[in-house]
Parts: sequence; structure tokens; C-alpha cells
Amino acid sequence: MGFAIVFLGAGIGGALRHGVNLAAVRYLGFGFPFGTLIVNILGSFLMGLLAGYFAYRTGIPQHMRLFLTTGILGALQLFLRLASMPLCLSSDMLMGMRQPMSRPPSFSAWPPCSQAS
Repeated sequence: MGFAIVFLGAGIGGALRHGVNLAAVRYLGFGFPFGTLIVNILGSFLMGLLAGYFAYRTGIPQHMRLFLTTGILGALQLFLRLASMPLCLSSDMLMGMRQPMSRPPSFSAWPPCSQAS
């Protein structure tokens, strides 16, 4: 049951992330990853609020905690990193910057790949 709850929450969180990214590009442009900035600040703030709420309200079921935190907020903050990782790895290898499996991938927030464009 827990996997299904997280799965449903992750679908909602991923869709929210995509919507925020589209809105940020539409209204703020392509020059800076405003969507990522907005989602990470908002997601961190909401996670802190929920963690504080769950600490004082002990009667909340575990499946609701999983749905909100691991599902929705987890996917909200992780969507872009997972979507860009294969592209970064393949572009780095094509540019000769990384041999396959020679070191772990870069997890910097921006630019999404090792090579700044």
C-alpha cells in the first residue's frame, strides 16, 4: 500500500514541477532556471512546515505522511535532476569529459551538466 501511495503522490509532484517550470519560462524567460529556484525554495519551506506539523500531531496516519512528503514534495524537488541526468552523462562522454563509469555524476544544481554552456 505504501508504494502505491508514494507513486500517486510522485505523479502529482512531478506534474506540479513541470507546471512551475513552464510558468517560470513563460513569465521569467530562459536566462536563469527560475523554475528550479522557485520549486526548491517552496518545496523546502513546505517540507519544513509539514515536518513541524507532523512532530506535534502524532495522530496522522503513516500513509498520509508518505503521500505528502515522500510522494508529492519528493517528486516536486527531484523531477528536473532525474530528467536531465542521462543527457548530462551522454553529453559529457561525447565531449570527452568523462569516461563511462569512471566517476559518479555531477549533482550541481546549475548548470545541469559538467560543461557550462
